[in-house]
Amino acid sequence: MFNFQQNSQEGKGLTLTIRALNDVVSSVKLTTQLEVLQSLVPPLFQSISSLLEQTISIISSNPLSHPSSPLPNNSLQFNNNNGNTNLGKQNLQALCNCFETLIDIADHSSIYFQPYLQMIVFPLLDYLETNHLTFKLFTFGFHSLILEYLVTLSIHETKKIKKCKGPNNEKEYFITRILPICLQYMAILPKENHWETADTVEEIHYDSSYHDIGEAAFRRCISVFGIKSTYTIISTLLSHYLTSNDWEKVYAGLQCLSGYVEITVNISNPSQLLLHRKEVTQTIHHFITNAPHPRVRYNAFYALSQFILFHGNELTTSVLQDFIQLIGQHTRQAANSSPRIRRNALIALIQLIDISSASFVSQHVSYLLEIICSALQEGPTIVQESCVSAIISIAETSRGNTELWNHYYPLIMPILKQLFSFSQKKSLESLWCQTLECISVLGESAGKSLFYEDACDLMNLLTSIQSTLQQHSSLESTLLKAWVRLG
Repeated sequence: MFNFQQNSQEGKGLTLTIRALNDVVSSVKLTTQLEVLQSLVPPLFQSISSLLEQTISIISSNPLSHPSSPLPNNSLQFNNNNGNTNLGKQNLQALCNCFETLIDIADHSSIYFQPYLQMIVFPLLDYLETNHLTFKLFTFGFHSLILEYLVTLSIHETKKIKKCKGPNNEKEYFITRILPICLQYMAILPKENHWETADTVEEIHYDSSYHDIGEAAFRRCISVFGIKSTYTIISTLLSHYLTSNDWEKVYAGLQCLSGYVEITVNISNPSQLLLHRKEVTQTIHHFITNAPHPRVRYNAFYALSQFILFHGNELTTSVLQDFIQLIGQHTRQAANSSPRIRRNALIALIQLIDISSASFVSQHVSYLLEIICSALQEGPTIVQESCVSAIISIAETSRGNTELWNHYYPLIMPILKQLFSFSQKKSLESLWCQTLECISVLGESAGKSLFYEDACDLMNLLTSIQSTLQQHSSLESTLLKAWVRLG
């Protein structure tokens, strides 16, 4: 039916053949000609392997310019443009097309790969693990597709992949191989000039960042394989990465920890879970307080927010109090010049407020508002937006607490009204919308007697603004929510 061998040196032919196979697989029932179609898998991957070896040989024998970050769309840059160079580019594109199709087959008909999982996955893991970084920079899209294919297979064939043994009969060998690759990729970070002083939210680069595809693959793998199969290998990886002198590795280790705390809630042994939470608390505290590199401190606060999200309800009051103090020490500009770090600290604070009881928030509201208002005054905008979100969290948690709002409403509302006016004059739409929501939520929480005069002023202002809005303005939904609360 299909002749892979004659196409092993011809990328275009191999691509068309795999697409034809996908069409056949998609159009037949799983029981129809299953063995026949499964028998095509070995020659298929032999042809892919042959084409890959030829491509690596071509690229390795040509002088390459050296980019500082992965090139988009699998583009190759050579210092010459001969026939071999063009063949290398064509082969690489063909390999990418092949793996896009293989991912599609794995997603809807993974059964066709079942008998040959060991033959398929381990050579691909070898390739991802050992390939030189310089080559990675030129073939980002291809590497991401291989990783996506392996993860997709592991999702649909979890039990069988877990049973694949290593060369020395090691159990769950796939897991011990793919997770280190994910961490290795997570330590390849996009470079950004002036990161520490940047006043914009850090971008996610799913189309051009090894870090982001590594993290996405890591999270999917730990979710599929669970705590029992991953605990030992991840503990080993964390020990290695978090003690490294390379800040990128420490950053990757903290990112790993941020994802892993989502499933460590499933640790069944109470004493082991208690020890785990203690170790995570100490680790996060250490890097927030002592890490010299700003991006490591930034990620330590992200790890803190994730830890609070998944474990916060089970943490003691004293631990939560320590976290509030820790955050408070690092939201001031004097402690952290980076707006991004201060923003992440405030996000962790918001997470803490959201999981806390009304009585806990009431007990600490004075210090919480001191942290928030100080950061609000210092700015910049990305910090102010998080401050406003934190006030919303306090207002929602303390809804109907008359005693609290009798004291704090007169202190907070003037600041918010001033910020609302400022953001409108400066056309800071995101901050304006968030501040409007905050004013309306705070008023609703404080009650009519406190909010009445401000509510009347706000309604007049909103009526004026609404009359000038163009149809289908992005502000319509924000205004509608405010009107509902004011009503």
